[in-house]
Amino acid sequence: LKRSNGVWTCAVLADRTSQPTNAPSTRAHWHTEDEIDEGSMRLEECMLFVINEDGATKIVKRRHWGKFVRRMQTDGGDEGGGVPASRSTSRGGSSDGLLTL
Repeated sequence: LKRSNGVWTCAVLADRTSQPTNAPSTRAHWHTEDEIDEGSMRLEECMLFVINEDGATKIVKRRHWGKFVRRMQTDGGDEGGGVPASRSTSRGGSSDGLLTL
């Protein structure tokens, strides 16, 4: 995951769902199903990452996935162009190639 300071770090994918794009607190708040009104809110698929041991999170909208999200290479290699795990602080990878700690 590319942080706002430009540094690539490992992160855990916590959730992936549609989130409002026009809500005032969209950047800093992960909306629950009860908070989302599909009739009045414009939605965009987003991923929620846990970025450190304190539980800090980062929300990445689908339109930014190519710029801010990379998969890590798992044990036997990765055909998806991921970053080799030996160059990271990750302790493993999930079967779908998403980052895990």
